[in-house]
Amino acid sequence: MPDSRFYSSAGPFTLAQIAEIAGQAIPKGADPSRSFEDISTLDKAKASHVSFFDNRKYLPVFEKSKAGLCIVHSEVAKHAPAEMVLLEVDKPYRVYAKIAAAFYPLKPGMPGIAVSANVDPSAAIGKGTCIEAGAVIGAHAEIGERCLISPNVVIGPNVQVGDDCRIDACSSFCLL
Repeated sequence: MPDSRFYSSAGPFTLAQIAEIAGQAIPKGADPSRSFEDISTLDKAKASHVSFFDNRKYLPVFEKSKAGLCIVHSEVAKHAPAEMVLLEVDKPYRVYAKIAAAFYPLKPGMPGIAVSANVDPSAAIGKGTCIEAGAVIGAHAEIGERCLISPNVVIGPNVQVGDDCRIDACSSFCLL
């Protein structure tokens, strides 16, 4: 569960909403209107939380988890507690990431280019994109619409970044 001092949850979500976000069918026999208030780790989850299980090393934790909804691979579903609702998927971590992003959506930066950013004049910057202080955008780079280029990020020459991406100095990902 993210620290509420820094992050705001967009939840709760119903099982039907979560299944739609995940691109999955509602599990047979599960109540589509059941509400889930947050995400959590397997060991700290409550019945109102969504979690995931993708590493067999944590099988004992999964077997005892109180999570109300868990994203798992079908191979391990038989080990789930009886009261747990399961979304069985091929890539649990990826699906959980989509769900977590729905609970904690990224807040867009203010569109524009910070005065201390260094953007080559030949770079193409999409509408609604925010390029923060200290960022460097190389020659002929193309940055899509509604992107966030965080402080001190370097985008090299001729690099193309799609729409709705966030690039951080420590990590990067695109919202799909």
